[in-house]
Amino acid sequence: MATQSVPKVILNDGLQIPALGFGTSGVQLADQKNEAEAAYQAIRCAINCGYRFFDTAALYMNESSVGRAINDAIKEGQVTRDELVVCTKVWNTAHKRESVMRACRDSLARLQLDYVDIYLIHWPMAYAEISQQPLDFDTINPKDASTNKLLYSDTHFLETWLGMEDTKEAGLVRSIGLSNFNHLMIDQILAMPGLRFKPSLLQVELHPYLSQAKLHKYCTSHGIILNAYCPLGAPGAEWTANQPKVIEDALIKEIAQRHQRSPAQIILRYHIERSIVPIPKSSTPARIRENFDVFDFSLSPTEMQQLLALDRGLRYCLNTAGEYPTDHPLYPFHAEY
Repeated sequence: MATQSVPKVILNDGLQIPALGFGTSGVQLADQKNEAEAAYQAIRCAINCGYRFFDTAALYMNESSVGRAINDAIKEGQVTRDELVVCTKVWNTAHKRESVMRACRDSLARLQLDYVDIYLIHWPMAYAEISQQPLDFDTINPKDASTNKLLYSDTHFLETWLGMEDTKEAGLVRSIGLSNFNHLMIDQILAMPGLRFKPSLLQVELHPYLSQAKLHKYCTSHGIILNAYCPLGAPGAEWTANQPKVIEDALIKEIAQRHQRSPAQIILRYHIERSIVPIPKSSTPARIRENFDVFDFSLSPTEMQQLLALDRGLRYCLNTAGEYPTDHPLYPFHAEY
């Protein structure tokens, strides 16, 4: 399986990335007794299966484990650094221009890497600045001691973007992009006077129940690649327990049976055929392997239309940090797309 040919997607700055990646948000929680080891083993298994694109973030608090797995695989000759695409993200508590550079260097130190391939602004909202690194559960969401409300900063994401451009010019990152931004926000970045680099990639929640068709069309028109987190709809997450699970959809099961594939493989193929890069996550070796085995079949135009028709605008993840800052002036999901 590791020798299976994986198509590449070319970003607007020329960086080539695999059409399928591996997500690590929450992977460290798979084994409560040894969270770091769980993340490490998942990455090693994924590399062995053939994955070459890995997504992490300062928020996930697993950059050290991800970096250790990557570096061990390189040292053992299993893979070279040039073969890998590593993506991480700056968190909401480091949105000032100078803070972005510091946060990037801190992430690189935890990853034990000289550079990352892709660096994203995790969310457009800025929280009160926190210099402590790494983040922990007390500093992810800084709160007022008396009201227990989130502490916001008035730093605008346009200033944050200047810091992102600085990291690229400094050679710390190869490509810069966004996560959880709406199209109106991207318009503001593209209209910045003296813009040095366009966003190359936008990472958002995307699956058949949230097709993001308008956002996809917008990004395509601006040469921005969509990168899908929760491509399978976060079926194991506690907060989705009372919501319909896309992976259990009757139509998807029917198509899966027709192709003698799993529902997960059908969903991942749906992303790939739309030129959207999914980043499924798992800590189970069998599922990690299964999710990678999606490059030797295709869906028919009729099947794709049927899958696109499943869209119901359902967001499983309103905020990956477990907070819902809907009153923040830069909260992105009040806009249609």
